Parts: sequence; structure tokens; C-alpha cells
Amino acid sequence: MRLTVRGAPPILRQLHRTETRPSVAHDTFDANTLFGHWAQRAADTALPTLLETLERHRVKRALTIAASGLFVDCIQGNDETLAACRDHAQLEPIGTVDPRRWVGCREELQRVWDAGVRVIGFYPEWQEWSPENRAFQRLAETASRLGQIVLVEATREGMVSRIANTLADVPGPVIVSGANYRTLAEAVAILEDREQWYLETHALGSLGAQEIVKDAVGIGRLLFGSRSPLQYFSSAWLPIRYASISEDERDCIFGGNLTALLERAHAHH
Repeated sequence: MRLTVRGAPPILRQLHRTETRPSVAHDTFDANTLFGHWAQRAADTALPTLLETLERHRVKRALTIAASGLFVDCIQGNDETLAACRDHAQLEPIGTVDPRRWVGCREELQRVWDAGVRVIGFYPEWQEWSPENRAFQRLAETASRLGQIVLVEATREGMVSRIANTLADVPGPVIVSGANYRTLAEAVAILEDREQWYLETHALGSLGAQEIVKDAVGIGRLLFGSRSPLQYFSSAWLPIRYASISEDERDCIFGGNLTALLERAHAHH
């Protein structure tokens, strides 16, 4: 199947352009949200905007990260993320460390683990460092040994393969965020080799993408994410809502898979 949105029915193309409130209730657990000043785009990504978006779309839980952790300082960002999650029960933290900093990052992984952080995000494209970075490899391995889930942003062709080579010795789960119509085949090939790797869905807007992943590796490897409020929630929600899958499978993507993954991470000692 060719991965493209061209030729989609006009109503579906219109739905992708319109911020539409979900019409079917799911226990949605969003794997990819953020808040705070976004240095690379003029957008309203303030924390109140995120909270309003989650409420409007009836999202019960959301992983989130402070943008300052990506663009200013990872420790400051982690503190802001933890504070937001303490103040708002529907939010759960994504921590981060920056391989370009390296010094003190392993201690920071332990600190945020002790504070309850079970997902650690790495952002080589946004921060402009190579996925072959030795510091990245060692930090990801350290996080995984602690029991943290490693999340990596990878949107460009070849990036997920390079990340997979670097993380060959990471024993625990890895979430790939940013797979899209250009990189889906590459990502699925990696998932076929890595049983504990998952795809977060915010960029999988192509018709049939969810079915392709399901047929290749199973519905259990897909995690709904929206990247709200930087992107429209509905652009991530609608392709799953209208995918040719069962309601039980939709429930797994919208929250069941991520809930089970985090439960295993929280049980790790």
C-alpha cells in the first residue's frame, strides 16, 4: 500500500484541517504533549493552552515535557515538568537529558527516576546532535538500566535506523516519535527486529498507516500521541478514529498500550 494522503475523500481531508472534538469516548492517554515557550515556532504552547486542549478533547492522562528542557537547560526543564505534573493530576512527566551537556546527566537520570519519571526523551533533530553521539548511547543505556522508557524523536529518512544502531544494547522499551509517511516502512522494519520498540502516532496521518503497523508487528506497538498544543489534536486523533480496526484495537492505541507499558515501568525496581 502506498503511504499517502492524496486521493483521500474530501470530507476526511477537511477533517484533518479542522480542530474537531472527538465523537467517540475513549480513555485517551496522550504519549506526546509539551508546554512552555517553543523556540522554533511561533505558537501558543503555554501550559494553560495544553490543559484546555486536553479538557476539550476529553484526554484523561497525558505525558508532557517542558520545552525549556529542550531549548534552555535539561535540569531546569525537568523541574518545570515535575512542578506542572504535581499541580495537574492528568499530567505525567517526560524527563530529558542533553547529550551535549553530558556532565551531570547520569546523576540527573537518577534524580528524576527518584522523583517518579519513567519516560526519558531524547531530541537529536531539535537539538541538532548526531544519533551516533556516544554520550547519547551511554545515557540511553543508563536510563534503560534504571527502568526508564527511552523516547526518541526521529522524523527524517535514515534517522530511526541510525538510532537503532546506536541503541542496539538498550535492553528496555524504546518509543520512536515522529515516524511519518516517508519513514514508516523503515520504522516498521526496525520494529520487526526490536520487540520492545513502539511507534508514537502524532505524525502517522497517512491513510492506512495504522493498519500497516498492525499487520506487520501488531496493534500493541502503537501509542497515541498528539504533540498538543504545538499541533492540532485532531490531526493525530482522526486517522486512528477512522482506521479500519476494531474498537478494542482503537482503545489499545488510544491508551491501553501506553498504560500497560508504564505500569511495567513503575513496577521496575
